[in-house]
Amino acid sequence: MQVATKKNLLKILAPLVIVAALILVRGSIPRHFSIILDDNWKVQVTKPSFFKAVGRSVCTLEFLANDGKAKRIVFAESSFHQPIIILPSTESNVFYCVYDFDIDWQLIKISPNEPFQSLNPVLKGVIKNSDCRIERIAGTTANLADWKFAADELDRMSQLQFRRRYLGLEIPLIPINEFTLKSPLAGALRRYGDQGTYGDEDRPAP
Repeated sequence: MQVATKKNLLKILAPLVIVAALILVRGSIPRHFSIILDDNWKVQVTKPSFFKAVGRSVCTLEFLANDGKAKRIVFAESSFHQPIIILPSTESNVFYCVYDFDIDWQLIKISPNEPFQSLNPVLKGVIKNSDCRIERIAGTTANLADWKFAADELDRMSQLQFRRRYLGLEIPLIPINEFTLKSPLAGALRRYGDQGTYGDEDRPAP
């Protein structure tokens, strides 16, 4: 009887041990992948491992142009602060990055063809290093076109495209659920990222 009980226990525990081992291995491996942005640019992404990202780490985006130009941006990354997705912008050769800023969403404008300039104070804890111009799109009515354009791009994006461009934290062995992320994120962008008070608010509800 005891032998049978032990065998049954082993049958239950063996799959759990295998899954735990896979999570440990997968969660310890950094991620490296490329995203085609348009006909002129792609971005090479280096993400920390899951276990490092849960604490404090960095995510590196290297923007590579067809003419050989390369611009590197290093973002702060943790379980509550991380780049989520790169989107086209209202300008050519310029991109938006949606950044999870814990309590709200930041819309960051990346201009790979322009030199680095001093950062907005809100971004000083977000951008660790950059070779190009980085701007924060404030949640103001003057910038409504930027927020709306980014939201529209998300709405137009297929679930597969969203998955391919997704930069956020991924739990090992658990695929992201595009259906619960894409539409709510687009909705948040239409509300200026559900931002709190930064001293530049002038907006009614969009």
